[in-house]
This record gives sequence, C-alpha cells and structure tokens, in this order.
Amino acid sequence: MLKPRLDIFGTTIGLVLLVSLSLNFFSGGYNEFEKEKLHKAIQQCEGRFTKPYRLDPIQRNFNPRVKVHGLKAGAPKLIKNALLLDGDGTLSKQKVDIYIENGIISNIHEAESIESVYFQQNFNIVEVIDAQGHIVSPGLVEMHSHAGICSQPELKGVNDMFELMSPVTPFTRVIDAFNIGDPAIQLIAKGGVTTSLVLPSANLISGEGYAFKMFVPPSSSVEDMLVQYHQGHLPNQGQRQRWMKMACGENPKKRYTSRPEAPKSRMGLGYLFREYIHRAELLRDEQDEWCDNVARRHLPTNPFPYSVELEILVGLLRGQVQSNAHCYETFDIETLLRHAKEFGFQVDALHHALDAYKIPQILKNLPWNITVATFASLWGFKKEAFQASLFSPAILEKNDINVVLTTDHPALPGHTLNFQAQIAHNYGLSKEKAFASITGQAAIGLGLDDRIGFLRKGYDADIVIWNKHPLKPGSTPLSVFIDGETIMSLDITKEFHEQKLGNRIKSNFTRNGESSDQFIITGIEKSFMKGIEKIDSDPYELLVADGHIECFAKSCKNYTNNHYELISVENGALLPGLTALTESHGLVEMQSEQSTGDGDSRSIEGFQVLKSKDGLHLQSEHLKRAYNSGVLKIITPPFRSEGKKFITGVSTSFDSNAQDLSGILKQEVALHITLGDMGKEDMSPTISSQISTLRDLLYKNLFSENTFGEVARGVLPLAVHVNSKDVLLHLIKLKKELKLNVIVIGGLESHLIVDKLKAENIPVVLKGWACQRKFWDERRCLTGVGGEISLLQNLTREGITVGLGYPEDLDVRLALDYCASAASFGGLSESEAVNLLSYNVDKIFNLKSENQSFIVLEGSPTNYDSNIAVIVENGVITRMYPELEPL
Repeated sequence: MLKPRLDIFGTTIGLVLLVSLSLNFFSGGYNEFEKEKLHKAIQQCEGRFTKPYRLDPIQRNFNPRVKVHGLKAGAPKLIKNALLLDGDGTLSKQKVDIYIENGIISNIHEAESIESVYFQQNFNIVEVIDAQGHIVSPGLVEMHSHAGICSQPELKGVNDMFELMSPVTPFTRVIDAFNIGDPAIQLIAKGGVTTSLVLPSANLISGEGYAFKMFVPPSSSVEDMLVQYHQGHLPNQGQRQRWMKMACGENPKKRYTSRPEAPKSRMGLGYLFREYIHRAELLRDEQDEWCDNVARRHLPTNPFPYSVELEILVGLLRGQVQSNAHCYETFDIETLLRHAKEFGFQVDALHHALDAYKIPQILKNLPWNITVATFASLWGFKKEAFQASLFSPAILEKNDINVVLTTDHPALPGHTLNFQAQIAHNYGLSKEKAFASITGQAAIGLGLDDRIGFLRKGYDADIVIWNKHPLKPGSTPLSVFIDGETIMSLDITKEFHEQKLGNRIKSNFTRNGESSDQFIITGIEKSFMKGIEKIDSDPYELLVADGHIECFAKSCKNYTNNHYELISVENGALLPGLTALTESHGLVEMQSEQSTGDGDSRSIEGFQVLKSKDGLHLQSEHLKRAYNSGVLKIITPPFRSEGKKFITGVSTSFDSNAQDLSGILKQEVALHITLGDMGKEDMSPTISSQISTLRDLLYKNLFSENTFGEVARGVLPLAVHVNSKDVLLHLIKLKKELKLNVIVIGGLESHLIVDKLKAENIPVVLKGWACQRKFWDERRCLTGVGGEISLLQNLTREGITVGLGYPEDLDVRLALDYCASAASFGGLSESEAVNLLSYNVDKIFNLKSENQSFIVLEGSPTNYDSNIAVIVENGVITRMYPELEPL
C-alpha cells in the first residue's frame, strides 16, 4: 500500500484560510482597484496549497500534447496482434489489439475478439500496424538524465550540466538551458525511451529539473517537449509537477576545492544545506503571516513575500515540489533524511544510491514511499561506489522498496536503459520489477503514473514494439510512438521469440576439499576451445589428470579411478579463460583515489616510458571479481586518469588470480599511446604535434635498444587509443612508413575506413558494443539501434580481427553479459562471440592461449542465464560456482 505524501501544514488550515479570504473578498467595502489587488492577493495565498493536477485516465479522451505533433496528429491507429508487456511487468498471455486516438490509448481488446472486430469496423482507422506477435510495451521512462543540457558530441559551448557560481543554486532551471538540437534526444527515443527527467548536476542544491518527451516537435519549441507542457497554461489543469535536484557526498564536496569559502567536508555541506532550508522556512512563515493579514481583511500594502533564489525550496517545504537527491553512502542518506525530519520535507527519490541496499529498514520506516533510482552495473570507480552490489536491486525489491533503474545519460548511453534492467534481472530482480523499473515504477517515482509508464486505456500513447523481449540480450525497438505519433518504424517480420527469461541463479552446489588437479567433469554439451572440439550432440566428459587434459569424449571411463573427483554440470559449455584489456586492473583500486595503487601517470611530464609491470598491485577487489567472472588474463597499461595521456606506457599481461609477480604472463605487451583530443597535453597540445612527435621518437630510436626502437622495428606492438577516422588515416600513413605493428584501441569510427584497416591488417579492440557518439571524435560511430547496423557487426563482416574491450574497468566483471549482448548486436555465433573476449584478444596482443586454463559454464555464453560452474587454471580447479562479489 502506498504511504501518503506528507502534508506539511494540513488541509484544515488551508481550507479555513481560503474560506476566510473568499468571505472577505465578497463582503464589499473596497473600490475596484482595491478589489483587484485583494483578488491577486487571494490567488497568491491560494497558490501556497495548490498541488500538481492528477488525471483520471479512465475519463480521459484527449492528450493535449497531440497538438505539438502537427496537423495529422491524433488520427486513429491500430496496433494489432501484440503481446502486451505492461508497466507493472505483466505480459499478456493472449495477443491484443491496441487502439490509439487523440494521442492516448483509447481501447485495448483481445485480438480477433468480437469487441476488437467491432472497433475495427467503426473506428475509422487511418493506419494499421501488425505487431505479428511481438512484444509491445509502454515507452520507457528515464528518471535521471542530462540529455539536452550535456549535448552530444560534448562541446564546451553546449555543456550546461554544472552551474559553478556557488555550491547552492536552487534558482537554476534546466528548461533555461535545454538544447533541443542535442542529437542524443533522437537516439534515446530510438532506444525506446519516450520520457526523460532531465536534472541539473553536482551541486548541494542544484536546481529544478523537467520531464521531457523525447520528441523534437516541428515547432522546435522546448516548451512543446514538456510532458506537461499545457499544465499551468490552460484552465482547470493545475500546476505542473515539479522536481528539484540535491546532492550529497563526494560531488558537492570536491567540486569547489579551489573556492576558500566553499565547504570542504560533509560537516560544512550539512551546515550549508540547513542554512538554506532555514532561510526558505523563514520566507514560508513570512508568506503565511502576510496571508493571515489578508484573511483578517487587511489590504496588503507590501508585495507578497517572494524570492527567486528560495522559491523552489519553499515549494519543497510546502509539499509542492518533489526532491531528488544524489546520494551514494548510507551515512549521507541518513544525514539527508535527518535534515528532512528537522525541517519537515520529504525526500521523494534517492538517486544513484548504490549503498541503499544496506539500509532497507531505514527506508521502509519512512512515513512515505521513497524511490531508489539506481544503477544495476556501476561500482568501484570511487569510494562512494566501492560497496555497490549487483544484487542491490533484488535486495531492495525483497524489502518492498520502489526500485527504478537509470543511465544518468551521458554517464551511460541513454538509449541503453533496458540494458540496466537486463543486468538487474540477471542478478536477481524479478522480471516483472525489472521491466517496471524502467516504465511504471519510474512513472510512479516521477508522480506521472496517471499518464505515462503504463499501456492502458487513457494513458499517453507512448508505445514501443520490440524485436524480442526487452530483457533479452540485443533487444531493440522496431517501432516507437510518442503521443501516438510514429517516431521510428522498421519492418516487422513474423518471428518466434521464446519469451522465457532466466537469470544467473547460483547453484546450491557445495564442495569440500582443496584445489584438485585430478577430476572429471560430465554433462558438457558444447566446446568453444580450440583443439578440444566436440564432434557430436551427445554430452561429453572432460578428464584432467596431473593438471593436463587427458580425455574429452562421450566417456572417459577407461581413464578413471577412485582418485578422480567427479563433477556433474547441466548443459555444460567449455570456454577458454577470457582475456580483458583494462584501464587500471592491478594498478589502481579506486581510480579517483591515487593512494589505492600505483598512481596517475598523467602527472608524469615529458615522454618517459612507464611500464605497468613495475607498479602491479595484486589481489585487489577488481581482480577478484574479474577472475570469478571468468576473466583469467588481464592486460593493463599504466593508469592515466580520464584517458588523458599522449604516451601512456608499456602494458603487461598477468594472471588475474596472481598472488605475486610470478603471475606475470608477459612482461611487456605493447606500447600504449593516445591520439586525438584525449592525448592532448602540455607536451603534445595538438594532434599534429602528437603525430610529429611520435614520428620523431620512432625514427630517432630506430636502431636503439629501447622501447621506441622495438616499436619502430615492429618488435613491440603500438597500441593506439584512437576513435577518429581522420586521425586513424594519419596513423595508417605512419604505419606504412615504418612497417609498425599497430593495434587500434577504441576505433569507434573505424567502419569509415574499414577497407584501409583490412588492407594493412590492423586489428581493432572495440571498446563497447553500444557507442553513443559522446565525443567529437566518435560522433559518427554506428549505434546498432533504429535500424542502423552496429559497429561490431560492420567490422566482423568485413573481416577485421576484433577483440571486445570494456568502456570502463567496472564493466570487466560483466564479461559474460557483454558477450551475450555483443553477440546479439553483432549478429555473431556463440563461437565468434567467445572469440571476441578470448582468442581474438590473445591473437591481437600476441599472448599465449593456454588450453589447461579454462572455464565451464552451465548454459550458453550468449544467453544471460549462463552460470560459471568451474574455473580451472593450469589444470587445477580453483573455483566452483564462484562468488561474483567476494568482498
């Protein structure tokens, strides 16, 4: 049951005041000027108690937003033969027909029913879309985005996320900076997201956010994009829902370190927050006193007390504004709730909140329903995120807390919102709540569940037709409608998609004893290991004796004796150990905390060649989680924060489970450099200076026994972190001059010169299967949504050797999830997908592929529900059903 929103002042006082004001107004005794003045005063005083207007969907027959779409908007449409996946996560058992008119869902009937046939005959339908059994859902709802205020590609001229005049800026409004020309808006819509709450960022009190439909209207008006664009302007429509943003912890603490007057601790932040709320409290009381005087028939002689600076905070205290607080740590959350109790306001949503799963009882005990708008995949990149758990959404669900998943676009690509739901479901969140977390539950969190987030009669006709269940890997929209108008439409073919979903439910298997090098594994259905092929469909047995594979056949009985440990798996799959190129695994534990490892190489001046083998820190949590996720080999160059370093240094390869330096597999793997904007620094401020400096260093050291000499002679690979097509052309030219052994890392525009890469036999380690065109030098990457081919699919089809990299270190533990998604987006077979994360990476970096180190899955590597059963290293079992979060 929903708990009531706090009514700070109570309805009785408000009603008494309004009655009193009305009686005074009609009692006479005032001239026309005075009556007009008093009438305005009454309106201002009434406004203190006005709450956002709530629609009744059942009584609704028209969506005013339809007017922003053009002359033909609102015409009757029919989507027939659909499986309806509603905003509460329930999936219809029978196909339905969905009728759309005037921008709303006008009716839903079972397909081919008498009612539906009648409607088709009498509905005057102008367009029929046959879903052919595909899943149709409400449009996705993003509860935390910066689309439009951090436009893509990111340029200084259109980055308005942060207002740095002060740590407290409640007076700023997103609508004053929203860029309707942000290309991300259309990309987000093609990902199925039809509504986004766009919030300002970082400050202790950041300002006011707005909810936008992800549709650029013909008018090019920002106002016309608002979900509630008509409210506040039309009679009897009430005021708009309002959202304000606050932040706790690291963001406001570190943002103003150079400002002497700004807080440097959480204590200082706490004081500043309370000071501003107290000021708003005083203004509220002054307004109430002013209105009390009006109620006593005192004609006001001074204006209604008002402050642009504090207006939204007064609205917060009056329960008219929803608060959205960026808080990670439990003690930050508790501090904010302490402030709320002290001043009598409500924290409606905790955003990010990666630690919220630790304090469910505190959240449950609140006198209102709080929403936790969090991530499924983020962790570990800073102290606030270090305690995060993949199982957090599931834990919150078990405690009946409203869970919403977000992307924080552009922190994560806004068009991949459903990927967050996929990951959350994969690690325990029920399929119903997982989908609801990006539709209905998000709408509830916004207070807009009277019109969006559900596919029901009377709701806005924001609709998505999916190519497969949206919680399955590679799911993407075929058609998107906003207010009933077609935003995107692809051909819908009649295909059967199994709607059954699974997740990584750990086996209850327990194993006693120490590591074993004498064992037999039964139940292996597939092998993806080279040299250990499976030639028929019968299950195989794998026997390891004295640390070596001795038998892989239908039966290994001739080899067995009582000394062999027997391990039975279901639907087993034999995979090579995965190999990951990372940013800082083994060097830095928390990238924002240099004390947690080797440090930041960006601070090193000049062109000194650092070698990561000299700074390894083993047995870190990142390494443990990587190993337990099947990533047995790591390649790491020296760490440079935010990627900004022209010459990074030489990478090393090591065993992710290594206890000491004997676990280094290859001392020097490649020299890593960055070409492009991310390589600009004092010594190489331009791309031309980068190319020129690199050329000079290589030519000068051509015959020297040093790193640059080895690269110049092709002995040591040159791993170039680069995305821009044009910079790649300069790199290819230099390669031809010197016959370099070049590896492209990133390569988000490599499809534009795929023929030249192929001609020069240059491999690509692709960082991410879902690019978002975030920066200028990746603005032309292929996203794989909206009917566009994916970059991965383009490169593999053209015969480029591709390895799959990871956008961030935090993604490494999700290697198998990335494998499944990449396979689907790339149109790859199971074997090709496995190679992307193993053999191809080994080949690219000239690493030895060791058949005595492998993993055994239960399930397919291209499905989310596969589960690691066994990890074998050098012929020895090291893990059985390993903990994904050993911490």
